[in-house]
Amino acid sequence: MIDQSQEQVDSEAAATDAVSRLLTVNTVIVGVRFYSGAADLLARITEVESFTLIREPDNKHDRNAIAVYVDDMKCGHIPAPQAKFLAPLLDALL
Repeated sequence: MIDQSQEQVDSEAAATDAVSRLLTVNTVIVGVRFYSGAADLLARITEVESFTLIREPDNKHDRNAIAVYVDDMKCGHIPAPQAKFLAPLLDALL
């Protein structure tokens, strides 16, 4: 028998998985020039490449900042208008 706390964990994991599969965002990556090697890396990426998005709530320029990583390399950020929309969604998943 699964206790209620395990059911809650399983439910939250399922919801997180569902959101990660359903959410698609078409955007550009800004600030690439500030990260050495990022432009070269991004030039080799196809449309189907997956990225890791990491919230940066302590970012001094934008409290909604979302960094874009490819293969553990920070390549830039999601533009502020999209980050303002996405930040609360990402925060809710954490």
